[in-house]
Amino acid sequence: MMTVRIFAALAALVMLGGCWQADGSLYAKADPVALFHDGMVTQTGGKDGPRHFALAHAKDGSYRLTGTDKDDEPGEAISIRFLSLRGIPEDMYLYEAVSLSHCNRPSGCDAVKPDEPRYYGLVRKTATGAEEIRPDCKRDRAATEPFGIKEKSGVCTFTARDGIETGMIILAQTGRKPDYIWRMK
Repeated sequence: MMTVRIFAALAALVMLGGCWQADGSLYAKADPVALFHDGMVTQTGGKDGPRHFALAHAKDGSYRLTGTDKDDEPGEAISIRFLSLRGIPEDMYLYEAVSLSHCNRPSGCDAVKPDEPRYYGLVRKTATGAEEIRPDCKRDRAATEPFGIKEKSGVCTFTARDGIETGMIILAQTGRKPDYIWRMK
């Protein structure tokens, strides 16, 4: 099982509470956007201090983000896809992330089940990497309540793309500061 530290580093959306998620992918057939080159990422922001990751582009267009800090759980990673979304700034993208397990085996990561939770947020591409906004149910309720999506046990669960997309458009227009900064090498 993924450590809380890795989970907190990228997809801590459940552990930290307030995340926007879906039970299964809302974008299974969507084509992801290639935003970054393979390399190392330093993430700052949050409560844990700087975190380090290896970023690798996968054949399906997603990326694998694997923690490289000494205390990260071996074989645990995040699969993250970046998607274009009309109505948000041109340099901003929606992301969909899912946890991966046992990636250090010769056979690769465990298969992701269709109904496994997916986590959603926004990234703004910068000259040196990206700025990440992780939606929060309580703080960003103006973007969820119009659709009847309310926080339950620290999570806002969306069941359809139109709700998450409209919520992300509203969130992008708030001018909210990023929660995390990614520096790429």
